[in-house]
Amino acid sequence: MAKNREALEKMVGIARTDADKALEAVRAALAKKDLAGYSKAMATLAEKVKVLNECICKVEYAKFLEAEHPVIAAVTQFYIETVKVKESRDKNDGSINGVNFEKKQSRIDLEKFCEFADLDKTWAHDSAKLLALLTLRETDVYAIKPSELSKKSYYFIGAVRAKKEGETPDSNTQIVRLLQKIIDEAIFVDNGSGQNVYKCTNHDLAFIQDAVTKMDTKEKCTIAMLNERQFKTVMMSVFAHCLGEAYKVKAAKAKKEA
Repeated sequence: MAKNREALEKMVGIARTDADKALEAVRAALAKKDLAGYSKAMATLAEKVKVLNECICKVEYAKFLEAEHPVIAAVTQFYIETVKVKESRDKNDGSINGVNFEKKQSRIDLEKFCEFADLDKTWAHDSAKLLALLTLRETDVYAIKPSELSKKSYYFIGAVRAKKEGETPDSNTQIVRLLQKIIDEAIFVDNGSGQNVYKCTNHDLAFIQDAVTKMDTKEKCTIAMLNERQFKTVMMSVFAHCLGEAYKVKAAKAKKEA
């Protein structure tokens, strides 16, 4: 793995050089006030920065694989410092007067890390199943027919079928069992008797239920569920809580009086 990491770090160097060259091309077009050239150069720069960030992430992934529990190492770090492109503008007329790189704290994509490392991804599939059960629960809360949902996953359709047959797949008991199963699949550490030292709590369930929905800003009287990719980031926060991170509530900023 050390050799792999060395090769990956060389790839970062190459990608960074390519991104620097692309940035210089953007600045040259800006200096000439060549709008068409600037737009084309910016598109190239975006591609080069994307490649650079992918290489940066892979180096970090390689570091996690050196740990005793790679997934726990990834969850503990939680973020990777990546690069973004920032345009600066003139304060008077709003025109673009500069382009630079800035550092960005990017949340680790745990599923991508597992793919890179050839680690089991059952937790990700079961997370999609948990999202389906929570979605089904929301239809009950608002007395909505499941068939009225515009987008229905394979797991959601299966849960609806089970409910029609008299089962209760979205009960608290079933959801807690599935949540613990996901935690076991992602961050299992034996307590000495074959059980995971990390257990889900009522706070984990409350966090998931609060995080999984938001008000739709485009359609009136509509609750929008997270998609599967977004929900996996919620699960990563649950894993972080299991590892000792505290949940927090961020209040809305008070408006400044005129």
